[in-house]
Amino acid sequence: MDKKGTLWVSEETNKRVVWYHNASSVTTSGTLASGVLGQADFISTTLVGGNNAFYSPVDLTVNELTGDLWVVDQGGSRVMRFTGPQQKASGISDVVLGQPGYGTPVPGTSSSLMDTPFAMRFTPDGGIFVADSNNNRVVWIALHSITDSF
Repeated sequence: MDKKGTLWVSEETNKRVVWYHNASSVTTSGTLASGVLGQADFISTTLVGGNNAFYSPVDLTVNELTGDLWVVDQGGSRVMRFTGPQQKASGISDVVLGQPGYGTPVPGTSSSLMDTPFAMRFTPDGGIFVADSNNNRVVWIALHSITDSF
């Protein structure tokens, strides 16, 4: 949940992320999601890849300082950043980590590739840790070194 009370949920099987506004004040079951990323609608579960879709999102976190949503897309061997995700009708990611671009994933072992990441956490010093499972490592990335020129 972010500091504005929005609950973010990664749905690996449905290849999407959904969110619920004001989730902390919901008092009834069956509340409808407020939005979706990774699919064209709430019904689709298409595997398409690209900068507005997921292979299998397994973890996510919101940067409380910027409001950016970060999603670990395990099947895509990548981590994706969505700046202002609720304002983007198309749900397009603006940064990808762990892959050279948004095309077909190329899992690998190097400083620029990941292979099946499954979790991430922000660090107090302005970076993120990513658990890169098939490479048996934890990768630290300094966020101040990331540019938006992807």
